Amino acid sequence: MNSFPMRKCIFIFSLLTLPQLNAGIFTCLAKLLGFNKKQTAQVPIDDAPAATPLAHYSPYAEREFNGGLNRVRVTQRVENGEKISHRSPINNSPEGWAALEHQSKLLDTINPNNDTPYLLKNYGKVEFSDGSSAYEMEYIEGESAYSLLNRHLPESFKKSGQKQYFTKFLAWTEVFLGSATALNKLHEEGVTHADVKLANYLVTEDGRMVIMDLSGSILRDGNNTLLAPPRIEVTYELLPPELNPKALKLDQFNFKTDEYTLCKDMESFFILLDPRPKPSGGWLLSSKKRLWKKRKTFYNKVKKELMNIALNQDPKKRKIDLVSYLQELKTTLQVLSQNEE
Repeated sequence: MNSFPMRKCIFIFSLLTLPQLNAGIFTCLAKLLGFNKKQTAQVPIDDAPAATPLAHYSPYAEREFNGGLNRVRVTQRVENGEKISHRSPINNSPEGWAALEHQSKLLDTINPNNDTPYLLKNYGKVEFSDGSSAYEMEYIEGESAYSLLNRHLPESFKKSGQKQYFTKFLAWTEVFLGSATALNKLHEEGVTHADVKLANYLVTEDGRMVIMDLSGSILRDGNNTLLAPPRIEVTYELLPPELNPKALKLDQFNFKTDEYTLCKDMESFFILLDPRPKPSGGWLLSSKKRLWKKRKTFYNKVKKELMNIALNQDPKKRKIDLVSYLQELKTTLQVLSQNEE
């Protein structure tokens, strides 16, 4: 009697009983049979939040901007060495013209001399010989703060054990500080933006931070509304928890809601800076564990303090504003980043 087939069967059976191999084999089978495919919810376009404009101006001659329902076409010309954009709504929509008119009036009111660096220069409405018209504003070539931050976290950083962690944190904080400072200056003029997010900031090559998309902004003098937008378009996931997206009112938007939405958008980037999983192993990895703990503790502290400011729930009762907090954070990170790997 030949026992070779029997020995072969026993050998194969013993392999299948090994936990690691067993898990691997059945994982492969599950993939082949399609049991482990990720289930993703398909959101109908009509039910999705309104699209938001990308605050990155293309160097091409013409570009379309999708600002929710108000699609705007932008063309450019050069006059006396300065680039000027012509803005007009696609399909000549009344909503688009109303949004452009509001933005132009607002800029004329708070920046009549076109000398405020964090705002677009505005030149008003012009009529052309072919009967068409457009609003003329400064044409800036730059990059949105959202895009800039994404470039500061390349895949190589994620896979390299997060080397120069605090240096990266500092680079992001400087962008956050620039956006918060520009927003603070906008508030000093009495303007509530209503849709503050990093995608609505344009960063130029010389570091100028420009606030974009003021078509839904509100100008107030104390409790008196001087300029009200024709409509407010918001990013629903950034709204404060007390606001109902289905029942929004103009008087619900103020400087604190602006600060909250900006903090909430910043928080979404901080999540990407969450330190890698805690190192496992014995005493040989003790230094790596200490480094991980230092980063994790700092990360959790900053994230908590940021949202405390957003919710106006600072347990230390310092009543610190967002700009002051980010300035303190920048100073701390400058020290931490000096001697890191």
